Amino acid sequence: MTNTDLMFTYVKEYQDKRFIISDTYNKAVEAVESAKGSKYYDEHMEQALKEKNASMAKLRGDYAPRFDRLLAGMQEANNRRSMTAPTQEQLSILQLLDSRENVSKDELDRVYNTMSDCDLAISKLNEIAKKNEHLHQGAMGFMPFIMNVGHGNI
Repeated sequence: MTNTDLMFTYVKEYQDKRFIISDTYNKAVEAVESAKGSKYYDEHMEQALKEKNASMAKLRGDYAPRFDRLLAGMQEANNRRSMTAPTQEQLSILQLLDSRENVSKDELDRVYNTMSDCDLAISKLNEIAKKNEHLHQGAMGFMPFIMNVGHGNI
């Protein structure tokens, strides 16, 4: 099984478990909805939220080391690959984007699609994304939008 396959498997497992936690919480909320405004409601909502938060914290704790190991392995494998220089056209686009004050996320998305075969170009594109505050909040903290590997709302 490749690292990519393993990552997909872990993310799928994680998301499935996260959905179960959310569904359990939503059912607990629905069960006491008719008592809204009462002490009973407040106590049950507080308990349901505690349980949800504890379950999510445990899930993150269980999967974070897996993701960390896998990403470290992927990074190591990537570091062993040879580098390909950006084409002159890619360099021109990157220089133009870098010189602009504002670059939209849509522009970055379109450019990414044309440079996805060149690690150096993607690295520079990530710097431009960061400079333009196009960041993604994921399990690993803030990262440029391009680095989103399915970790949104983890």
